[in-house]
Amino acid sequence: MTEDNGMTEDNGMPMDDGLLAAAVRLFSDLGYDTVDTEMLAGASGISADALNREYGGKRRIYQAAFVHAAGACLDHMEAAMTRPVQGPERAMFLFDEYLNYSIANPQIAGLWMQRWMADASDLPNMEQSFGGVPVFKQWSAEIEKIVADDMDAAMTLRMLVWMINTFVRGGYVGVDGHRYTADEADAVDQFRDHLHMTIKYLARRSGR
Repeated sequence: MTEDNGMTEDNGMPMDDGLLAAAVRLFSDLGYDTVDTEMLAGASGISADALNREYGGKRRIYQAAFVHAAGACLDHMEAAMTRPVQGPERAMFLFDEYLNYSIANPQIAGLWMQRWMADASDLPNMEQSFGGVPVFKQWSAEIEKIVADDMDAAMTLRMLVWMINTFVRGGYVGVDGHRYTADEADAVDQFRDHLHMTIKYLARRSGR
């Protein structure tokens, strides 16, 4: 399980829940590099002076927001991994859990995508700060059980997670020119079916 999300440090108070929610939303939608303290103040209802003086400013608020959002997601996935489902069905179950959680909490996908596009590059190794590495390794090990030996399980996991994140945040444009989003049940069903078929193909190719 992840650590407490309050993220208390010597230079600031424990994070206010409203501030965390506002920060997660802003950093997910706009990125760390775009958001400034005035934006955080406007979204949270806490003055910019108080944010700097009492909460450690933008940098510390970002760190706390990232740990709060990503840690909650990892707790969810850690719990999902205890379920007694085996084989390709286990992989489908885990990705379904991640897809369902991300649809319900789209800000986590936004935070990850911002980081993967080099946002907050002056804050490296954030992924290690909330215990994400052990969960990633465990999930990769599950993928390794079903993919062919010549495939990189960790890269396969990244590919499928990226696919889910892009769908959750931006949807996809169909051949009819319409943008289908995660707010549309039919689009979610189509995407889920494709995700399942991809996993089944990977397992079939390996003969496992």
